[in-house]
Amino acid sequence: MYKISNCLHCIFFVALLFSIGCQKESKETDFAVISTNEVKIDGSTKAGVVFSASILLENDEAILEQGFTYALHDNPDLQDFVLNVDNINRSHFKVELEDALRPDTTYYVRSFVKTEKYFIYGNEVNFFSNGSEPPLIDKVDPPLAFWGDTIMITGNNFDHSGKNNTVWFNEFEATETWGNMDTIYAIVPNELNAKKSQIKVNLYDKQSDNSKTFEIHSPIIQSISHTEGQHPDTVTIFGDFFSNIH
Repeated sequence: MYKISNCLHCIFFVALLFSIGCQKESKETDFAVISTNEVKIDGSTKAGVVFSASILLENDEAILEQGFTYALHDNPDLQDFVLNVDNINRSHFKVELEDALRPDTTYYVRSFVKTEKYFIYGNEVNFFSNGSEPPLIDKVDPPLAFWGDTIMITGNNFDHSGKNNTVWFNEFEATETWGNMDTIYAIVPNELNAKKSQIKVNLYDKQSDNSKTFEIHSPIIQSISHTEGQHPDTVTIFGDFFSNIH
């Protein structure tokens, strides 16, 4: 009986050590758990919004990336808009959204953390957008160009994807635009019929509060094929900055 009791004690002790080792191993490989906090809005989304999240449970792996993804649909992922946090924080992280927001629209947000082995999403929250401030133009470069040239417009409150901005040269809209939240590229419309025009940016039915002057190059005549002739002779004019629209 004594030997059997001692044997049972040994078995129990070995099992206990094994259990402790398994618990330690399990703790080291636990997934991180993150909580997406409610979006902070100071009165109206026009004053900006702040995304934040907390890490409730973490493992020992190094955090390589953390941030937020948001969209107009639920369960946003990396295929949607992504905001990365510059300074990694193992307990709490946040970022201010600077992108222009659609008015009267619900957005969905999820936090995320990327470690050496895992990519973990937090829970989803949503917020209602009142829109953003109108676009603001800082600079047009170059301010002097030609029909069909590409110009660069820098400023604030542009569309993040660059797809929803519209650029106007007086009453003529640029047929092609692209860019991001602070830079827009636009092609000078061939229909533009004024030496000088005012450039404005529209986004979500809001026009920029300011405008910038843009100018078309004046044609330069270098030479002509002949200086004398009569109807219906053809005279060829050589030079620069002529329109290719007849």
